[in-house]
Amino acid sequence: MKIKYIFYLYLATCFYACSNDDKHIEILSMKKEYNFQIDSSFCNECSNWQLTKDEVLEIILNSEVISTHEIDYIFNTLPCQYTGEIEFKKVKYQYTLNSGSYCILFNKDTSIYFGYFKKSKMFITPPGLQN
Repeated sequence: MKIKYIFYLYLATCFYACSNDDKHIEILSMKKEYNFQIDSSFCNECSNWQLTKDEVLEIILNSEVISTHEIDYIFNTLPCQYTGEIEFKKVKYQYTLNSGSYCILFNKDTSIYFGYFKKSKMFITPPGLQN
């Protein structure tokens, strides 16, 4: 178990450290999704929330690797998100980019969690705020 954790930590660190070279990252697809069963109070904000492929790339490149514990306690999970696929150094990952300022990259072998801590209008809520 400890070796598996170290491997995932190494992989996440390597991914993050190398991610500043955006020539190796390509947004292959993106789709906006809603799940108002989570919280319908964000209907207006979700309808107005729009991101471009360049903004999704900027978010991924400027986010910090975080744990699932941090997602649960620092970030809000909102009912709107973008999902899609990216390619990083010829490896494809699925992603979920939540309007609560976090992103999850995953494939069959790996899941990497990222939080966006910079002040930004690209998200509906910043980290650290409770609804």
